[in-house]
Amino acid sequence: ATAVGTLEFRAVQEPVRTNPNLSQYYQAKATRLYPKEKKVVCTDIFKEKEFELEYDFLIIAAGCKTNTFRTPGVDEREGIEV
Repeated sequence: ATAVGTLEFRAVQEPVRTNPNLSQYYQAKATRLYPKEKKVVCTDIFKEKEFELEYDFLIIAAGCKTNTFRTPGVDEREGIEV
């Protein structure tokens, strides 16, 4: 596992921001979905600004939340420094 050094992080991750074939990338949370109109409302995780996107195809994938083990300060910095 990467946490103990037996597997390198670059072996299990693919950076999407540096993909030359990607036209736009949003780091946001989807808050509302309008499938009939093919629209999704999102909130930017850094600026907390709400915006709407239209789509042709929508792929829904579950995200995850890392366990911080109650380490002081980590929850307050999530999305900013962490």
